[in-house]
Amino acid sequence: MARPSNASFANTAAQTRMWEARGLFTGAGTDVPVKVRGLGITLTRQGVGLYTLTFADVGGQLCDLEGVTHTAATVAPGTWKANFATYSAVNRSVAIEHYLAGVLADPAATAGTTVSITARFFDNVTD
Repeated sequence: MARPSNASFANTAAQTRMWEARGLFTGAGTDVPVKVRGLGITLTRQGVGLYTLTFADVGGQLCDLEGVTHTAATVAPGTWKANFATYSAVNRSVAIEHYLAGVLADPAATAGTTVSITARFFDNVTD
């Protein structure tokens, strides 16, 4: 269920706040995307298609992660999958995987590739 970034005036319960972290990375013909924009977000390669995404200055629990890789016009976009079970609130990091055509692959191996990642964190979230 979507939650507002600010509590409703009619809601007397604890407020729910949202933090959003965005990163824009580009391919440089290497295995690791180079960050172009994004404060407090770091992408670290762990293996082919395997990365750790680390955040600074966010609170709450990681509730949503979107990622897309834009490649050449003749290649389908790459997709990202977050392993939410690996999220560490202490380290503010999560393991993520990158797929091209359903296979683990490094997104930055082709120069000109663009990676866009958005993560959302909420506090006062209960099961």
